[in-house]
Amino acid sequence: MSSPVSALSVRDRLRHRTRWAVDPARADQQWRRWHAAPWFREGLSEWLAVREIPEAAFREALGAVAPGLGATVGRPEHRRALHDDDPDDTPTWFLKPIARAHVHDLLAAGARDWRSAPWWPGSEVDRLESELTRELAERLRRIAIRCLVTEVNARRLREDFTSAEPRSRAREFAADLATTDRFDDLLADYPVLDALWRHEARRWSREIRTLFARLDHDHPALATVTGSAAVGRLLSITGPLGDPHRGGQSVRSLRFSDGSAVVYKPRPLTGEQWYSALAAALDRIEGSPGIRAPRVLARDGWGWQERIEPSAVGDASELATFYRRTGWIIAVAHVFSMIDLHAENLVAAGAHPVLVDLETTAHPVLTTPALDGTAEADETNAEHSVLLSMLLPTPQWTDGLDLSAISGGAAGTITTTSVIGLDTDAPRLAARSAPLPAWDNRPRTAEGTTVDPVDHLDEVLAGFRDAYRGILRRKDELLAADGALLGQLRAGPLRYIVRPTRVYAQALEQSTHPGLMTDAAERELYLSHLWGRRHSGPHRRLVSSEVEDLLDLDIPVFSFRLDDRSLTDSRGRVHADFFPRTPSEMLESHIAALSEQDLRAQEWAVEAALRTAGSRPRPTRPASPGGRPPAGSATAPPTERIVESALGWLHEHQIRTSRGPIWFGMRNSGELRVPDLVGETLYDGRIGIALFLAAAARYTGDRRARADAGSIAGAVVDALAATDEEGLRRVPPSAWEGLSGIAWGLVATLDLLETEPPREVLARCARVLAAPAKPDEFFDVISGSAGIALCATALAERGYREFEEVAGLAGRRLLFGMRADGNGVSWPVGKHPELGMTGFAHGNAGVAAALGRLHAYFGDDAYRQAAARAIAWEDDHFDVALGGWHDLRHGVVGPPEMVAWCHGAPGIVLGHAIATGAIGHAHRQLLLDTVTGCETSHVGLCHGGLGNIESLTVAAADDPAVRNHALACLDVVAERILDQGAGGDEHSRMPTPALMTGVAGLGYGILRIQHGRDLPSPLVMELCRR
Repeated sequence: MSSPVSALSVRDRLRHRTRWAVDPARADQQWRRWHAAPWFREGLSEWLAVREIPEAAFREALGAVAPGLGATVGRPEHRRALHDDDPDDTPTWFLKPIARAHVHDLLAAGARDWRSAPWWPGSEVDRLESELTRELAERLRRIAIRCLVTEVNARRLREDFTSAEPRSRAREFAADLATTDRFDDLLADYPVLDALWRHEARRWSREIRTLFARLDHDHPALATVTGSAAVGRLLSITGPLGDPHRGGQSVRSLRFSDGSAVVYKPRPLTGEQWYSALAAALDRIEGSPGIRAPRVLARDGWGWQERIEPSAVGDASELATFYRRTGWIIAVAHVFSMIDLHAENLVAAGAHPVLVDLETTAHPVLTTPALDGTAEADETNAEHSVLLSMLLPTPQWTDGLDLSAISGGAAGTITTTSVIGLDTDAPRLAARSAPLPAWDNRPRTAEGTTVDPVDHLDEVLAGFRDAYRGILRRKDELLAADGALLGQLRAGPLRYIVRPTRVYAQALEQSTHPGLMTDAAERELYLSHLWGRRHSGPHRRLVSSEVEDLLDLDIPVFSFRLDDRSLTDSRGRVHADFFPRTPSEMLESHIAALSEQDLRAQEWAVEAALRTAGSRPRPTRPASPGGRPPAGSATAPPTERIVESALGWLHEHQIRTSRGPIWFGMRNSGELRVPDLVGETLYDGRIGIALFLAAAARYTGDRRARADAGSIAGAVVDALAATDEEGLRRVPPSAWEGLSGIAWGLVATLDLLETEPPREVLARCARVLAAPAKPDEFFDVISGSAGIALCATALAERGYREFEEVAGLAGRRLLFGMRADGNGVSWPVGKHPELGMTGFAHGNAGVAAALGRLHAYFGDDAYRQAAARAIAWEDDHFDVALGGWHDLRHGVVGPPEMVAWCHGAPGIVLGHAIATGAIGHAHRQLLLDTVTGCETSHVGLCHGGLGNIESLTVAAADDPAVRNHALACLDVVAERILDQGAGGDEHSRMPTPALMTGVAGLGYGILRIQHGRDLPSPLVMELCRR
């Protein structure tokens, strides 16, 4: 049984310092426990300094023992309600009478104060009481359920039931809780449960009491919000409609006897007031379809908003107008840095998409040049993305889950924690998939059919362009110092989001674990794990405020004002100089950067987001690098025209930033491809694009390409330098999607620019890459040790000797990870690791190539033997009749499905040639035949025609006949690119900037095939010859 002091967190113990004694042994034990927590191993002293807690006082609080403190904690007033109801068959039955007692007291006090008020429910108060009782009981249940499930199971395991049947035992447990002794035992075993129950009930009562007082004050004026002649009596309070903040206050919907309804918001309505003014200003722009904003009544610290009721669109014309207005809203959100506009924050009301929550307007985005692998690290360049608003479909933390305002809720499930078997003696918590809620964000026809936004893509894009250009024409007016719009935003506070709400919600849910409900200090220690999720930057000092809110069952909330660099937490604590500039300056800079070029880039992202939303087939169009070819290019050779066009596309679709140009591209999200700003990686990120720009600058003399390549390389150097080694370790080490590839790409790019790479930055990368591997190390070229070995040997050969250790470590991993398999060896890769895999990108050919390079560099015969055995295994899977190697990607031995560098004969022959140092006649002929007869559906480097030709030229680089054949094949592929378009993402069919699958790869593949070893080969990580 716990001491009463166990009900107090360390924070609360410090508030009662004069009322407890200290056990030095316990203090030392608990101090060691806190110090051993993974998030505090190197930062507990800093954590205490941020919280302004002296270490000595903190240690004393950890060792607090105070048997007499029970009077301070108090006796739970909810015991008196236990005998009001008969127990049912579940252990949570008693929460309803406890909740009813609190609600009854609340409404009785309300009746004394406001019985004669015109809004008081009067005879409808019983219905309101039932409604509020259900809500409070559910809140108490969420706090208690884990402890109750544990206790039922514990009694069953102790054989402490008199009943034999599982359901009878559940009834027995429920009935026992009606006795004072059993109930007191429960609270004594879980003193934190006792404290949290009382805390939740009291703050909930304060919240509703405050709502009543504000309703009494504002009731006469609510008709200006509802549009009715007079607002009637209160009938219903629905909620909470949002997360609890600032002492449990939540957004709620109120309905009245006259049929009207309002939304109560217990916060300043700065954003909502501004949006109303903005809607009026947009009406003055030529071609505006008219944007509807909810009516609001703003008070000092709270306000009321019109409740927007969903309604069907009338006809096809209204539907088209709805999506034109949607395009306008997307543009407005981008221009004014509005975020967190998810499905619950937009209502489809006839021909109007209506935003109903605007508290995150003018939201500053703090960017960093650092490369950091933490899930919550600020996205570099995120302030430049139209996707940031969440209006557009961008799958969230669950693969493919669309919560966006425009298309969210159409399909998908969300994982929730449910109680199974609550009416038995063996209840348990289990993760279950539940369908997404039926939100009101998508328009419906009169027949009830939900409309898919991609079917109205043209209207969305047209509206987006019109709004962007209309705002662009009036940019000076928007930025005027005395302008009404920005002035309205300056009038009050706005919300700043530090982390996704789901992070806080998960922490709160887990903080009710039974192991944390016996000692509030343990719960506080758990919640402090947020300290480990922010490793640097200004957000680190906010964690103390976050933990304070979570201790009180609140979702943390922070606010800012446009003209102040400070950030304020829910308790009014000011974090001075949080922003590097005032949010107003940041917003003005963002608006000043609007341009036609930015419009093209953002429009690409809007279209890509809608084309990739959901799972049904989308309308497609030919993907083409496009661009504006220079004068006279129509008569230039096809290959030259493609390079020029690729350069033009990359220039027209780039976003200019202080860290050089960036682009939108496509990234993997589970099984989906989704649009996002590109990272710094080689495969589809900026260093790969810079490699093409540098090569194009060398051979075309394009000064703009040279400048862009140099600025990207400089930004990557700055990012590597700004990231400490701990941060670099969180970056994947892999070649194509991680640190080793970034290092290789940086050297390759700077070689072409004739600039010496910074050795210290590369040395730091090498030190990080030489760290011990994780247990789940991959072995292939794309993601694993083989790719790292190819990069590291190339860099070591160039003279960066620090990479010798990296290459040796990667080689030892390959030797250690191989397994005897048939006549050779294979490595576990892919979804079916028991089979191994053929091919260069993920299979034995790529690993064999890496082993061959390691043997050539180190001279260790173990590498040569392993490469030979890898080739032997792969040759066992050669099918003479099919003229190729089996494809094992689907878990069965199948015929060759791809003829490409990544999978299929070109890459396999290439890997074997690198591993052995030569290409045999049979393989040479097979490669010639394969590349000649290959009619792949793609033309890029990774799995298309250019990659196949590159494989041919690398495998037989010194063979003039092969080179002539390769150039002839290149002409065929080039004509095909010009005829059909290329460089597009497979899912969206839109051109992307990527090196391996996009526009940059088209240009670079052509230049590399034409100029051979004078350019680096990213397919095999060869640097150019000097």
